[in-house]
Amino acid sequence: SVQAVSAQVNHPGWSMSEYQTWAFRKRDVRTLCWEADASKAWELKTDAAWLLNRAQRCGVSAIIADGWGQFSEPSKSWQNPEAQRDAITCRTCGKDVVAVLLHESCGHPACARCWADSLPGDGWPTLDTECRACCRGCSLCRANDSPLAAFPGDCGHAACQPCLRRHLAAEVAVCRAEARDVIHCAVPGCPCFVDSRMHSWPRLCRLSPEVQLLTEEVLAMRRRLWEFPKQESPVGQAGPVCVICREHRWALVVNSPCGHGACEACWTAWAEAQVPNCQARKRDVGRCFAHPCGERVDDHFWSFLATRSASMGEFFRSPMAARRRRLRQNELFPAALQVDCPLDCWGLGYLGFDTVMCFVCEHQWSPEEAGNAPAEVSEEDFMGLKVKRCPRCQEAIQKNGGCDHMTCRCGYQFWWTNLRPCYTRA
Repeated sequence: SVQAVSAQVNHPGWSMSEYQTWAFRKRDVRTLCWEADASKAWELKTDAAWLLNRAQRCGVSAIIADGWGQFSEPSKSWQNPEAQRDAITCRTCGKDVVAVLLHESCGHPACARCWADSLPGDGWPTLDTECRACCRGCSLCRANDSPLAAFPGDCGHAACQPCLRRHLAAEVAVCRAEARDVIHCAVPGCPCFVDSRMHSWPRLCRLSPEVQLLTEEVLAMRRRLWEFPKQESPVGQAGPVCVICREHRWALVVNSPCGHGACEACWTAWAEAQVPNCQARKRDVGRCFAHPCGERVDDHFWSFLATRSASMGEFFRSPMAARRRRLRQNELFPAALQVDCPLDCWGLGYLGFDTVMCFVCEHQWSPEEAGNAPAEVSEEDFMGLKVKRCPRCQEAIQKNGGCDHMTCRCGYQFWWTNLRPCYTRA
């Protein structure tokens, strides 16, 4: 017996209003029945090529058996009856054919002859009329007075477009509440579903504006948060629950230093609430929301939160916060070598020297524990004095006060703390 083979689908799923009528009369339809007679193989292959060409021009989905889809010149292989044995059985007439056509709205397959015989009238039949295989009507309202649209899953259930659109709108509301991008079949009890990663999801977007809007919102969220560590649920399950608002969210953003996570909205609200505390304590970045965690919010994520709130953005761009942030992010002096200025000042100093100087107000004081200076900027003993070498001329320089900006006699300007150039040409 002949077995059905894997299908090749051409031009999938266009709306019936978007493609032209399929221009052939009933008497022009050619019966593409498979026969083992090698003498008719070339004629059958030519007819199959004609059918596929017409289907592609009209946007109709076609399934062709393996071996018949490529048009080529006759060869000696056609002399062997065993060379071409693949076929597809039409479910309507039961004949073995080389190609079938799919009804776009419901997905039922049949050969071209069966479609021509089942469609009404003797004129120019189209595949946008109601499928006769859907005789039971809509799976929800049981009406059979309008074309049916199949749920793009594997269950085969179909519904009229008004019922399907109402079902999709209700499913979108559940998706927003549970933060899941999964649409279940309209038939109660059916386990079939479609998620946003399946190739059939765009068809739901075309059927329902609500599904399209939901898809755009989820994609925009994922683009915003793609560079931050996140906590997400597996496909088909409800999203993780935020520990602050206790609602399902598409993703929870995790703070890298401590690992605590919350939704984007709660992180933004927490950052806004941290602004007065940061201003009172002269800090340029807030702390984690979890108690008793005192870790700072990741600098990169803190800068992102500044773009989500007007008050946060104003504080983030303030001169004092920006200056302290530059001093705190000095790679040569990590947090262990940083100490806050004892005065009411936004500045800080670096340990490792006998005297610590605030790089904002230039206040100097002797630390209780001086610590060790970084190896890259350690001072040298030169004639009993603590000096550093100019990066350009290697002249010994002693600093007894002032700010971090240093100008050597050779004209070279650099930062005293890290010996890097102070000004660079563009």
